[in-house]
Amino acid sequence: MIARVPIILLLAASLLYPGCSVKEDREHCPAMLRLNLPPATESLESVYVRITSPDGQESSHPVTLGKDNTVVSFPVSGDPFLCTVSSVDFKNDAVRVSEGEPFPQLFLYRKRLHVKGEFAELTPVLAKEFCNLEVSLKPLPSTLSMTVRAAYCGQYAEGELVPGAYAVHIDQGGVVRVPRQGDTSLMLDLKDVGGTVVRSFAIGEYMSEAGYDWNAASLEDISIDVDYARSVIRVSAGLWSRTFDLKVLFSIWNSKNNSYICSPF
Repeated sequence: MIARVPIILLLAASLLYPGCSVKEDREHCPAMLRLNLPPATESLESVYVRITSPDGQESSHPVTLGKDNTVVSFPVSGDPFLCTVSSVDFKNDAVRVSEGEPFPQLFLYRKRLHVKGEFAELTPVLAKEFCNLEVSLKPLPSTLSMTVRAAYCGQYAEGELVPGAYAVHIDQGGVVRVPRQGDTSLMLDLKDVGGTVVRSFAIGEYMSEAGYDWNAASLEDISIDVDYARSVIRVSAGLWSRTFDLKVLFSIWNSKNNSYICSPF
């Protein structure tokens, strides 16, 4: 069963965007954009279609996905525009989280369009903009806890990453969603009962050495296994796995810029 936009919406579009005559230059005439959206899945039940014009005017349309492909149509101007389809609404032009907040399951498609005729059709393929990171550290003393820390906390609708502190607690063998990153500074911190960082592991560097690509069209999930007793760390994703000698970092608080300085153990 394919869901379609009601005929009333199409009639309304014709009133909002009156057509051009045959004699007129049709380059800037209004048009209809049809999107063939994917079927619903366990992690993707609805999307937001967002259309942004060059002058900043935008409209956001929530769409509930069906069991089969969902087809929706929207009126668009004949000028260039940005079309985004996402699992999360881009409020204030970005999806971002504050320190301590979990990152949402962000699936995203974006494309710049210029419809020069009366009709255009797209089949968006949504990319996975987060990494499910599983972490295990053995042995982990009961007096210590783990935090995953990174330098980017979200993404703008245009595609740029949002710089900012990302830090979430993770349980032994637990999984956290890490937003797309722009460098290899992802860290695993061990904290004492008072919240002081006593050890840090540069897991972003290990991921890079293992071949993990933060610039991939759709991000892979990954697992990090730290064997503290044997001083090794294993990085695994899909069918591949790599093991490295473990480098432990001391974390020293720098009161001048309110940040931790990590030095080799």
